[in-house]
Amino acid sequence: MFQLIGECLVDGIRPILSNLQPEKANHGEDLYRKGLAAMNGEKRERNTREAFQLFKKASEVGHAGATSELAECYRSGRGCEKDTLKAADLGSPKAALEIALKRESERNQIEYMRYLWVASDGGESEATKRLVELYKNGTVVEKDLEESRRLLGNLEAQFQPTGDGLEWKISHREKTLFIKGNEK
Repeated sequence: MFQLIGECLVDGIRPILSNLQPEKANHGEDLYRKGLAAMNGEKRERNTREAFQLFKKASEVGHAGATSELAECYRSGRGCEKDTLKAADLGSPKAALEIALKRESERNQIEYMRYLWVASDGGESEATKRLVELYKNGTVVEKDLEESRRLLGNLEAQFQPTGDGLEWKISHREKTLFIKGNEK
């Protein structure tokens, strides 16, 4: 009897819950757009604190773009106290590389490798170069030349930094040079 009542309740709630999901996504997108407007001062005065708070709320409902912006806020201290560890844990590759290098100097090999992988997976070529060498030489991890070669192949797809703030990569397949950078 109770099982039948439970099934009826679940079946009755399921359509209601499924209708709420798009609303949640739209709410996250609205918060994200408001955060961008506050950060960039679009049609309003620029307010990095408000932008941070909006990105945080949008991130909490699962908005990926807001999570990236939130990580960048923590990494640079934009609208909040700078927290490189939170930025890295939110997926910031630059912050993850900073933490990895700090853990290396502390001789914390487990955290060093963890954050190197986060940074490499996020496209940080410096982290990937370090992983190539670690696997090639068998330092910190067991020597694995196959993994080293695989990572070296990944490195070709990542942007390489230059000293002047630009980054470049070459697509051998497309025979194209890509250059990106920030306006100063």
